[in-house]
Amino acid sequence: MQLVGASVAASGIPSSGNRIDVVTHRGTNGLHGEGSFFGRQNTWGAQNPYTQWVQETAPATLIAIPVFAPQHYSPSDQEWSFGSGMGGSIRRDRLFWFAAIEGSHRNDPAVSSVKHADNFFAQPSNDQMQVLSARLGLNSANPVAAGVAAYSRMLETLDGLLGPAPCNSSRWSGTARIDWKGVERHSLLLEGTGVHINSPGGGLARASETFGNHSFGSSLTNEAWILGRWQTFVTPNLMAVTQGSVGRHIQSAPNETPSPYEQSLNVNAWDQLPQITIDSRYGFIIVYGVGRNTYRYPAVWKADMRIGKRFNLGEKLHLDLLAESFNLLNHQNVTELETIGYSIESGGVNGRLPTLNFLTGLKTGQTEFGQPLNINAMDSFRERQIQFGARSSF
Repeated sequence: MQLVGASVAASGIPSSGNRIDVVTHRGTNGLHGEGSFFGRQNTWGAQNPYTQWVQETAPATLIAIPVFAPQHYSPSDQEWSFGSGMGGSIRRDRLFWFAAIEGSHRNDPAVSSVKHADNFFAQPSNDQMQVLSARLGLNSANPVAAGVAAYSRMLETLDGLLGPAPCNSSRWSGTARIDWKGVERHSLLLEGTGVHINSPGGGLARASETFGNHSFGSSLTNEAWILGRWQTFVTPNLMAVTQGSVGRHIQSAPNETPSPYEQSLNVNAWDQLPQITIDSRYGFIIVYGVGRNTYRYPAVWKADMRIGKRFNLGEKLHLDLLAESFNLLNHQNVTELETIGYSIESGGVNGRLPTLNFLTGLKTGQTEFGQPLNINAMDSFRERQIQFGARSSF
């Protein structure tokens, strides 16, 4: 396989469109192929002495909350990868085929933990339990015991956010190609490619914060392309290339199933539950974010075109003149959305509480959450561009 990437097109001319052209293997008259498989098991690897799983080691009593302590724990880490390709001829010297598939699977769980478990799960004082009992309106002859019981139930619920968090990822890609060579001056190529990437639990896209073992986030990507190319020599020195391709790319980042504790909280303006952050300093923090997958980019597409003329300057010297256009029809592809969902206005004097101001786009100069902010502002998606080039070979 030949890969030409970065900002260089397959022609070798610097490309402001930042394309990647891939030329796959093609079939030959003889049947040929190859295959591979690799596997890795954590059973044969070393353990991580710093990974800890905070677990309940003793249940609550009438006057004491449950005891939590960190335990050494190394999650499993398994990976498999495979690949296979094969090609041959359908009609000798005229029609060829080639197909390949490759993929991988990774199981690398993360661990949600609290660094200072001794402080976070410390036994409250009797005075604190009496205040808690009064605030909760617990009518009991023993307010300390009632407060301990209520506080213990909350700790055991939060305990469900600790421990191993599944992080899997699977990926496969396949391609199939047909080459037809007619008479000496004509050839046809048809090729299809498909890619599927599934990452439940953030196996490929790790969250920057550890949002409990139910909120690591998932990602799913599907991509498919079909390409056709017809090449013919109009004259001995002029080759015409007609190429077309169509494809789609779908990427999503859906929510994980919320934990029972998260499900008990109120949803925000976009019908998303807040997430629980397990922080290394403060323990558990409720994050009132907009939630994962609450906005989506609109569909994007562009049409690129390249034309060229070859001059034979003798038997061993050739000159190619090229003209290329990127985003020929100047389609407006959205490259930035408003991702701020709300702002918090601080409280003031006289006991005024902080308020949440949601971005609805109703105020002057305000863009609604999830609406476009910019178009064609990336290397891969720009306004229409035209460039010329020359290449010589000898």
